[in-house]
Amino acid sequence: MNIISTLKGAKRCWRFGVISFVSSYVVTSALLTLYKPTGLPNSVNILINVFSLSSVVVINQALQELDLVTTEVGQIALSSSMISEIMQWASLSLNIYSNKGSLGSSNTFVISLPAFILFGIFVIRPMMKMIVRRTPMGQPLKETYVVVIFLGALISAGISDYMDMPIFIGPIIYGLVMPNGPPLATTITEKSEVIISQLLMPLFYTHIGIYTDFTKMHNWNRAIMFQSVLLLGLLAKIIDIHIFSQMVLYVLLATSICTPLIKVLYKHHPRVLKEPSIHERKLRMIQNTPENSVFNIVSCLHNDEIVHSMIALLEACNPSIQSPMCVHVIHLIELSGKFAPILLSVNKKNKKALSISYPNTNAIFRAFENYSNNSSGPVTILSYVNVAPYNGLHKAVCNFVEDNSVSFLIIPFNENNQCLGTLNAPFIRDLNTNFLASAQCTVGIFVDKLSRVGLSISKLCFHVGIFFIGGVDDREALTLGVRMLERSNMKVTLLRFVININNNSGINVGQLLNENEKDREEEMMLDESLVDEFKGKTYNNDNVVFHEIVVGDCIQLMEAIRGITEKDYDLVMVGKRHDIGDLIDQEMSNFMDNVEQLGIVGDMLASTEFCDGIVPVLVMQCGKNM
Repeated sequence: MNIISTLKGAKRCWRFGVISFVSSYVVTSALLTLYKPTGLPNSVNILINVFSLSSVVVINQALQELDLVTTEVGQIALSSSMISEIMQWASLSLNIYSNKGSLGSSNTFVISLPAFILFGIFVIRPMMKMIVRRTPMGQPLKETYVVVIFLGALISAGISDYMDMPIFIGPIIYGLVMPNGPPLATTITEKSEVIISQLLMPLFYTHIGIYTDFTKMHNWNRAIMFQSVLLLGLLAKIIDIHIFSQMVLYVLLATSICTPLIKVLYKHHPRVLKEPSIHERKLRMIQNTPENSVFNIVSCLHNDEIVHSMIALLEACNPSIQSPMCVHVIHLIELSGKFAPILLSVNKKNKKALSISYPNTNAIFRAFENYSNNSSGPVTILSYVNVAPYNGLHKAVCNFVEDNSVSFLIIPFNENNQCLGTLNAPFIRDLNTNFLASAQCTVGIFVDKLSRVGLSISKLCFHVGIFFIGGVDDREALTLGVRMLERSNMKVTLLRFVININNNSGINVGQLLNENEKDREEEMMLDESLVDEFKGKTYNNDNVVFHEIVVGDCIQLMEAIRGITEKDYDLVMVGKRHDIGDLIDQEMSNFMDNVEQLGIVGDMLASTEFCDGIVPVLVMQCGKNM
């Protein structure tokens, strides 16, 4: 479990953890003093700590159920609950110490607890790290290691009992010192999850149900006041069935009320609460990024399979002295083997620790650092690791994009990553959809199933094709193409498709069916202006080619794209969204697989219908998916 990163976050919100623990402790102590039943021993005071507990694991599970674990509120809740739980265990240890029957037992407890903690830090943890180092990259732990680790949990419980400590102290410390992340923590989680969730937890709840007897609760007014009890207290003969039944009732009421209440009261809103103005939007688009400023890019990867293609795409974006590039490389990793999601900057201090848990991460970042040292222009590489559930991986990245004024976010297409397996492909598909729906900048989905871009960038002539139908997304693709033109080995071909309405005037397809005439005219002017700028670069430049293709309707448009047989393109770029009629949107999307991610035209270019599906495609979307 990743305690360090959670405690770092707790520096900013430690007051929440302290206040929640102290307030619960004081209120429970007062109620216990006023309403304490006769006949209970003084050791029942230990239950005050139980009622004051805010378990990090329980809070994390609740946040995952509410889909809040990757939000800022979720991070605050996890960090503050960590502080609260540390205070709870410290208070519980003091209570156990004070309730020891003899001075010898108390001294044994005081010596045993720190000794066991030091043993875990300096003996058990190094042994775990040695197991991780001996495990080949990408391989699971040996069964022998798994069995030994499971036995270690049982042995730690026995040692705790032998050293006159509560039996649960040993396994808790044993789990805390275990390295988080793959391969150790993930393998242990996979091996134990089924037996714990399907066997042990049902038995645990059955055991609780057997000992619960609501008929023993005669004074219900007192039951509401006295609810802080634990199964451990029952087993230790500290409490009776009456009090234990009240505890179960309290847990049921708290669980049934708190979770629905949070769903009703908390409405998660994006950090941008209103549609940005034109001036604000200029900082979020490629076409409005000044030519003499830094080009901020975020590049996301799931593994090292597409690294060379992503580097080649970045190099094609033409870093120069006038417009250097700052690339934020984010390795997206599914949350497994830890409880808290993180977005961590990689530096010299934590690189070694990350190499143990995530060996592929260092290989990815080394490749990008090598590219930075050998690129044709100035490129700054900043590396990050984002560990979260698939349904929340996009949230931290989108917040990062906002904080750093990034204008271009590149994400890989789900079918690129064959080594991730078919089981993860639907999750990556949903992740890409979340990026498109949430990102406040231009998003490019990079389709390179055969990793051809990495092999083509070093050619004498790198050929880029731009399919321009019209609209803001296509203008982003064309703007990036204009930027690429500055490279000496770059050839750019613009294919502009014009639809002939009723055989009269040619109007760009992207402007069909617009309800607002002024918006339509403005869009047409922007399209014409950018196309004219590109056409101006064709003079005395053999590396710039312009073709205009006139079609009669939307069906002919798709047939024209399908009929292009030129296969020497090293990269094709197109916008995602085009307003090209209800026939296309409603009927043709029924038999296209990736319309939600790539759009109608992008899906066709990425399929085998266009050049047998061997040409890499970059699909652009400007701003959130409406």
